Amino acid sequence: MKKILYFLCILSLGCFLGSCDDTDNTVIPPTFKGFTYAPSTLHPGDTVTLSAVYASKGKYCYKPRTTWRITLDTLNAETQQYDRVTLSNQRTCSISEENLSVRFAIPHSARPSQTCPVKFDVAFDNAVDAENQGYSLPNPTQEGYVGQFDNSVVNSLLYSHCSGSLSVKLGD
Repeated sequence: MKKILYFLCILSLGCFLGSCDDTDNTVIPPTFKGFTYAPSTLHPGDTVTLSAVYASKGKYCYKPRTTWRITLDTLNAETQQYDRVTLSNQRTCSISEENLSVRFAIPHSARPSQTCPVKFDVAFDNAVDAENQGYSLPNPTQEGYVGQFDNSVVNSLLYSHCSGSLSVKLGD
């Protein structure tokens, strides 16, 4: 009985070690569906939530470091001077989040029909050696989403990268 048990232990260990050698450590970058924002109609003074929405969270990528850059030129009605309002928000998020979001307030001095350009960059730490350095995946904007993304690329052994942009127009 001990010999059979010993044989089964050796056999299972061999199977375990054999299966470990076949693991695929290929890093696959995340992809995005596009952006969403709320409220759907924007007015001066509104607080806006912008979200980049994943299509796929990739493989062996974690700790997204996001950078949002938002620029809006405004006209102060009292002084008739133009002001540039900018937001640059950088933070590290959890890969488990469905969306990578930022909130900002539209200044009361903004004009209706004004356009607010938004730039978004996200870098991911790679959890294993990137055997496919330079590998990229397209990010076509899906129906129901806005904006556009560049390809998601495995840049190096250390990180993957993607960027996107959109223009948000203020309502009347």
